[in-house]
Amino acid sequence: MKINIKADWLAIAIHFIVGAIVGGAFSFLSLAKTGYAYRVSGENLIVIILCTSAMIGAGYALLQNEAWIGENYRIIPPIPPRHSLLSRIFLGGVAVVSVLLIFVQGSKELVQSMLV
Repeated sequence: MKINIKADWLAIAIHFIVGAIVGGAFSFLSLAKTGYAYRVSGENLIVIILCTSAMIGAGYALLQNEAWIGENYRIIPPIPPRHSLLSRIFLGGVAVVSVLLIFVQGSKELVQSMLV
């Protein structure tokens, strides 16, 4: 008998939003610290930051509490995330598309800098 697991979409959405906010701040600060943010045009920088924040948000939504609690938290063990096949495919697709867009934007920026 197969058990039909339903995804907890509210928890997935909340973890995605929190991960995207933290990921966006982290990516902007890391790009500003390395000086890459000053060499990239505004719209390309926005796309890179949005894609990075979506990628980190999707990863955090997939892992949820396992991302920061881990297996060594023994007093109250973490509740494993409830995902359906659709939620795993959706979050994995968001992460893959984000990585591909980051590579496309980075290579486009590299080609433009070589032509100038």
